[in-house]
Amino acid sequence: MEKQGEESMGFKKKQYVGFGVILAFMLVTAVVMLVSMNHMKKNMSEIVQDRYMKVKMATEIQLLFSQSDRELLAIINDEKASGTKTAIQNITANRAKIESRLNQLDNILNHSQAKNILAKLQNEFASYTETEETIINDARHNKTVPSGVISDYQTKRSHLTAYITDFKNFQENLMSKAMKNASQLEKTLLQMIVVSSGLMIAVMLLIAYWIVSGTAKSLNNISKVMTHINYDDLTSLPRVDVKTEDEIGEIGAAFNRMAASLEQASQKEKNYIEQISERNWMQTTLAEMATMYQNITHINTLAERFIQKAVPVMAASMGAFYLKRGEKTKAEFVKIAAYAEDRGNPGREKFSYGEGLAGQCALEKKSRIITDVPENYSLISTGLGEAKPRSILIAPVIYEEEVLAVLELASGSFNEFHAIIAGTL
Repeated sequence: MEKQGEESMGFKKKQYVGFGVILAFMLVTAVVMLVSMNHMKKNMSEIVQDRYMKVKMATEIQLLFSQSDRELLAIINDEKASGTKTAIQNITANRAKIESRLNQLDNILNHSQAKNILAKLQNEFASYTETEETIINDARHNKTVPSGVISDYQTKRSHLTAYITDFKNFQENLMSKAMKNASQLEKTLLQMIVVSSGLMIAVMLLIAYWIVSGTAKSLNNISKVMTHINYDDLTSLPRVDVKTEDEIGEIGAAFNRMAASLEQASQKEKNYIEQISERNWMQTTLAEMATMYQNITHINTLAERFIQKAVPVMAASMGAFYLKRGEKTKAEFVKIAAYAEDRGNPGREKFSYGEGLAGQCALEKKSRIITDVPENYSLISTGLGEAKPRSILIAPVIYEEEVLAVLELASGSFNEFHAIIAGTL
């Protein structure tokens, strides 16, 4: 069934199917690549817009905290009031910025571990802010900061610094993982492109092989038929087995039509050559027989010579020559010469007009080839009895519309050409 289906698929249909498969494969590959690229773009966008922004804000918080910490240390260590007001303003401004950044992070964080770290950071910052505010109030009133407050400040500063560092490192790790994932996705996409290109080339080669092999097979079938042509005899040419209705099938059908035309033309040429050969042979035979009859004056001798020559020339096995004697209703045809390959005595001794097949031919003045020989017909009699031939040729000898003699021949097979020769003889 598969083979029949393949043979019924034409050359043009194969091309449509082949290129359709290639286009479908290219479309699927393009869709997969677009989806992968979109996913990679999304990851890159997350890296740039999300991870990077979070790391940036964590870095800003760390920087602002460092600035505030330096200002606060200056307040603690500076017993003079100069610069305290400016330091307090800077600390207050930085605190507001840090709180703003912490609120932004709280709104955009989507990782549970990051949220936990941020919550600890916010709590520690709130506690740190209280101690910071105590130190600022003492500075405003020109009071010395108690050592206990300073110790508490240092502890909270260390904890807050650690939380900020942890949060920043966590976000940097996430960004690093995202970068690695993007890089891996890029490699995967590149591998997919290479594999898809290889598969596409393989599919194209397979489809090309399928189309070319099918076409080559059909053309080889036509070529094999052409190589089996016998150019010496164009009367019988091989035919192409047309299995498809495509362009290749049309070539095969055209070859078959051409072969039929060549056979007809060759057969006509062969028949013409045979006719020419038969005419030449007949003219040569007549010339030989005309030469043979010279200087013969007795009719019986002439008849004997004639029948001895005519039987082999006509490819007959036996024959008899009857000469008309008498006039009108009393006329009868008497056997004056006979010939047989087995030296029998062919023919009857005499017959009249209309008597038997020979008499009917004499009466009708027409030659006849008899293939359906009657059961009671016999031409040769031997010591073992009478034998019936398979084909009889009876030809009257006519001169000036009068039948002068009758020639009767027996053989395995006669045709119209034999009748023409007999009439000419």
